[in-house]
Amino acid sequence: MTQCFELLLLPGIDHRDFEKAVWTEVFSHLVILRRNVRATAHRLFRNDKTNRAAPNYIWLVFAELVGGTPETAGDGPEVLASDLAFLKQATDLLARYATISSFTEIVSN
Repeated sequence: MTQCFELLLLPGIDHRDFEKAVWTEVFSHLVILRRNVRATAHRLFRNDKTNRAAPNYIWLVFAELVGGTPETAGDGPEVLASDLAFLKQATDLLARYATISSFTEIVSN
């Protein structure tokens, strides 16, 4: 399972300071602790090709489930991060560096 966030730097924030803080202060503190989640992994992508003064970022949170998908499909929420107040925690940790918003997946019928 995956959750996707967009991060926009606040004015005056150096992207190197932000990136260091994300790895040391945010990712290390945000772990999904549920009986059906084996591991949590974070990936951060920087987009330097915007018209903004500072780059914007995409942050992906991956949750590795215990067992195969059919075994765990009914055990947890569809969006792990929002179910666990993950967005609130991340917003609090990043407040001095950036704004954060989450993406909603659009599933084809």
